Amino acid sequence: MISAPHTSSPLALFLLAPLAACGGEDEVRDEQAPATTTVFVDAQAPAGGDGSFARPLRTVREALEVGRPIEVVAIAGGSYEVPPTWDFPAVLAIMPSGAELPTLVAEAGEARIDWGTQAKLLVRDMAFASQVRFGRGEIDLRQIALGGVIGPALELADVTALLVGVAVSGVTETEGQPDTGDGVVARGGSLQWRGGSVTGIADRALVLEGSAAEIEGLTLSSDLRAPLTVSAKSTVTARQLTVEKAQIGVYVDRSSLLLERSKVRKIDGFGLLIAPEAKAVVKNSTFEDCRMGHVAAQGDGAELALEGNSFADASDGACISAAFSLAPFVIRHNELRTCAGNGVSLYGVTDAVVEDNEVHDILPDPMFPEIADGIGLLDAKAHVAHNRVYDTDGIGIALVRAEGEIVDNDVGPTKGAGISLVTEEPGEARVKIAGNSVAKATGVGIIVIGVGAHADVKFNQISATAYNPEDSFGDAVGFGMGADLQVIANTLQDNAHSGVIFLDGAKGAVSSNLATGNKQYGVLELCQGKPNEVIVGENELAGNALGPLKLCGK
Repeated sequence: MISAPHTSSPLALFLLAPLAACGGEDEVRDEQAPATTTVFVDAQAPAGGDGSFARPLRTVREALEVGRPIEVVAIAGGSYEVPPTWDFPAVLAIMPSGAELPTLVAEAGEARIDWGTQAKLLVRDMAFASQVRFGRGEIDLRQIALGGVIGPALELADVTALLVGVAVSGVTETEGQPDTGDGVVARGGSLQWRGGSVTGIADRALVLEGSAAEIEGLTLSSDLRAPLTVSAKSTVTARQLTVEKAQIGVYVDRSSLLLERSKVRKIDGFGLLIAPEAKAVVKNSTFEDCRMGHVAAQGDGAELALEGNSFADASDGACISAAFSLAPFVIRHNELRTCAGNGVSLYGVTDAVVEDNEVHDILPDPMFPEIADGIGLLDAKAHVAHNRVYDTDGIGIALVRAEGEIVDNDVGPTKGAGISLVTEEPGEARVKIAGNSVAKATGVGIIVIGVGAHADVKFNQISATAYNPEDSFGDAVGFGMGADLQVIANTLQDNAHSGVIFLDGAKGAVSSNLATGNKQYGVLELCQGKPNEVIVGENELAGNALGPLKLCGK
């Protein structure tokens, strides 16, 4: 077995050129590295070697069982069987002795290599052709290739691990045993991984369970579940990832994920799925061609922050959706385009901020073609501000039984209303709709309907609203059916019909508005049902085609 090492550190030696270039001495030296005791292995050497460069041993087991202190096992090119289980008592480096890379495989009859260390194990420039598990100590793997095995290919269990340039591929499942085809699984412990890939994987590419991990520069893809799966209270920072060609891109469950400067693309389901009691922060990343939607957060405690990202091409779902969570959601400085149903969809969310986003080219939902809205709030409370929303097949900003503030947004053109609030159930909460610019909406610039719809519509600029033949509207502001509005100090000009229209039991006040250049009236009351309770104060109504003012019965 391995005895205690020399006091010289093997860490400097670990990154040197292959050992054959060092002159063939047991004590390998260079100007920067201290002396290190090395045992050489070469399967083609004659029998009876002593582990020196001149007389290598023939097997890795012989090297590990050598009766003197060693710090490096240097292996010639070729394929080598290695002990299936081993516990290294001291710091050890395993590396090539020449330019040809060795391949390590478990000894005959064994499916897995299960190694651990009481100190630190360093493995460089190797290929593994068996499952590998590291279960103890500190593990450092560099430029390792692992493939052609049944999953999990590489398992890290409660170790401190550093991986650099590790590539895993060609992992399959055990026949008749689903969920056995994972690429890399880290349970507990900590992981740092820079550069590499996990591709051609039957199930999940990289699974982090209860781990603290920092990963960077990886390419991940898999056939079944999410290539990156973060669960069991893991804390993960991931940068410059490419996640592609999978059912779900990234899955976060009861854990925390920071994803930066990454690409998620060609995903059949959701690009990023966040489960209850999980948190995801996504910055400066690109999501493309995620069929069901790019980011979805579902369930109580699911928390989401998105900033500076680009989302494009979700043919069957919203770019971003969140549902049934009391946790905060922040969606800021993103571009969302060519998604279906909604750019942003918030359902049952009570603490959301949607600011400074560009949302455009939103297409109908395949199942509910009447929904094609830029930002949609359903039974939600949100602050929606400074967004640019345009070229939607439906409404620009749609609220159903929603609360909050819709302020300083730039909306239009849209094929539906610019901003819509519909609340049919009685309530007292008022929605602030203020400072918005709505241009080239279809039907109504701002429309508020329902007995529970209470809103302050102030300081908005609404222009060039187009006539909608389906409902015969083409007005700047419309409200009715019990809605209670304060329509104050808005600029309403050049719209296809009237500046303000109210009907069917509307309540509130209309005053201090400038309505000019509209093709019908400045203010129009329609008497078609329940009498209105609207006070019309002083408004500037000039240059409208059918007169400055028309009120029912007057």
